[in-house]
Order: sequence, then structure tokens, then C-alpha cells
Amino acid sequence: MKILRISDIANNRTGGMSRYIHEVSDILLKNGHEVQLVFSNDIPCKNSSKWRRFLAPIAVVKMVLSLLKAGNKFAVVEIHEPLAAGYALARLFMRKLPPLLVSVYAIEGRALQTKVSYAKMKGISLNLLSRLKPLTIVWQANFALKHAQHIIVETQDDVQFLHKHLRIKNSISIQHGGVDRNIFIYKNDLPQGILFLGSWIERKGIIDFIETIEWLFKNEIVIPVTIAGTGCPEDEVREMFSFPLRSHIRVISKVTTNEDLVSIYHSHSIFLFPSTLEGLPLVLLEAASCGLAIVTTNTSGMKDFIDHGVNGLLSEVGDTQALIQNVKLLLTDIGYQNLLGFKASEKAKLYSWENSAHQFLDACNKTVNVE
Repeated sequence: MKILRISDIANNRTGGMSRYIHEVSDILLKNGHEVQLVFSNDIPCKNSSKWRRFLAPIAVVKMVLSLLKAGNKFAVVEIHEPLAAGYALARLFMRKLPPLLVSVYAIEGRALQTKVSYAKMKGISLNLLSRLKPLTIVWQANFALKHAQHIIVETQDDVQFLHKHLRIKNSISIQHGGVDRNIFIYKNDLPQGILFLGSWIERKGIIDFIETIEWLFKNEIVIPVTIAGTGCPEDEVREMFSFPLRSHIRVISKVTTNEDLVSIYHSHSIFLFPSTLEGLPLVLLEAASCGLAIVTTNTSGMKDFIDHGVNGLLSEVGDTQALIQNVKLLLTDIGYQNLLGFKASEKAKLYSWENSAHQFLDACNKTVNVE
């Protein structure tokens, strides 16, 4: 099968979504399929343009038409949800275009709902522009989802959202991410420490993370804390903590190799990840594989993977007090902490890139069979 995969992200293997795409595509290529990848720099649209959210979907259509004119025959065109509206519209008028598989890593409509409700919970003021601007993406994403031949998501929350809000029932598959068990290896009795790994943005729950670490420090619970893969300057992260705590926080802006990543995981015993919205984050699977005890939120792919009290601890989004109590419990009961880490590592064995590639290929076949 020949598949065209289009995503508006940088072409690298260090980000979660980019690793997801490359790992699955590598397996498909190894198994004899043809896969052509298109990333943000390949899309003929200026990244700096303020109109990019409208221009990029149009540029995608032009690019696909150009590739087809050059003799390429794709069985499926897979496009990430925010970019897919232009192609979905084009197919309404040009039925000979290859069928559309829309990939979702966290539904745009659900992301906006979560942002608004979290802001209300935390007393964060959202001006009219910050409420309306995301709608220009949500409207496009919803159009693409409604007109796709098939949709692939990561979480049960996304499936339920599609059922309830967009009345989409039958054309949905679930694809989980994977983890390389030869790289992310379980270790027992990890050094005590708390790790956050991910982009340093509000959606990742950084407000709740900061409040939790501040509480621990004020109550004289001193433990090494690392914030890694932030994608922003170290000082920018430290300045969000109180002055006495800043020197106790280790910040790593960018992690470039798997060896460094594994070393970071194996230097901590607790993975604290209070995100408000995700797909199934690869960092969660990797931390689990390495044996860290996971403290996270009861939403998205986190609640699909974590069985509260069995292989990790969950709290509701924005409930900082519950988050603090979960961390305290692990710090006062190292045996329980180790048990949760072991149970998480056992479950992570079910999440391989081979399984992920199989799920993706199955979705591609369902996309073709709609035609």
C-alpha cells in the first residue's frame, strides 16, 4: 500500500508526535509498504504567516494534486486533523482523489472545551480573542472529521467526543503509541526524584505542577526535581517558581538522544504529569517502561493506561490538593511507589511500535474499503 502522511510539525524524532509518525512509518516501510512523509517545512506555506491556519490546508491540496500529477498513486492520504479541511472539501468536488484518513492526537474541539473549563476552574481570565481565535481551527477540524472516510484517534475520550458532539459513530479506529523495550528498560529501586517531561505550556498542567512542588518545598519535603524537554529557556521555567526554590530545580530545555532520555528517566522515581489534555503521551509509556511511579490526571490517554491504585495514581484535572496527596503517599511509602512502577512497566509491554503500525495499517485498509 502507498500512503501519503501529512502533518504540520517539524521533521525530527525528538518530539512526541514526530516520533510517533517516524516509528510507525519505519515499520511499514520495512514490511514492504510505501510511505511518503510531509512535514511543516515541506508544505508550501510560510510558517510565519498569521493566515497560515487558512493557507496551509489549501497548500496541502495543491501539493497533493501536484504529487498525483507527477504519477504518484496513493491508496490513502492521511492528514493531521487541523490541516485536513482543505482536502476534505476538495474531495467533495474531486471524487477521484485518494480517500482521506484524518489522524487525531487530541481533538481540537475537545481541546478548546478543556482550555475554557480549566481557565474557569483556575480563575484565569480569557479575553474574547483567546476564545474566538481557536474556533477558526475547530471549525476546520470538525469539517474534516465529518467528511473523512475514516478517523484514527488515541483515546476513548476522543471516541466519546466524536460520538456525542459530532455524531460520528462507525468510522473510527484507535491507535496507541509504542515504546522500544530495548531502549526504555525497567529498573528497580530508582533514585528518589520527581520528573516532569514535556513542553512547558499550560495544557501540560504546569500550573498544578508548580503548586505541587511549591507545597512540598514549603513543607520541608526536599526531593530532587527535574523539568525536561521544555522547549524554552531554562531561566524562563525557573522564574515561574518562588525565588528560594529556583536553585533546587533542574531544567533541561532539550533532550536530543535516547541515551540522554533514558538516563533522565532512570534518575527519578516519580513521573508527575498533571496534563489537562493529551492523546496517549509517549513520555507516559516511556516513564512506565523505565519503572517510574506515575502521578497524572484522570483524562485522555492517561486514564486509559492508568488503573488508579494499581499501576499509578490519578487525580481530577486541576485538583492540586489531590495531586499533592498522591505525591505525598508515594514519598512516604517507597514500597508502594516501587510496586506501582513495576506494574506500570508490565502494562507498558503491551504497547509496541509493531502493534501501533498494525493498528495504523488496519485503519488505512478501512479507509480504502469505504470507497
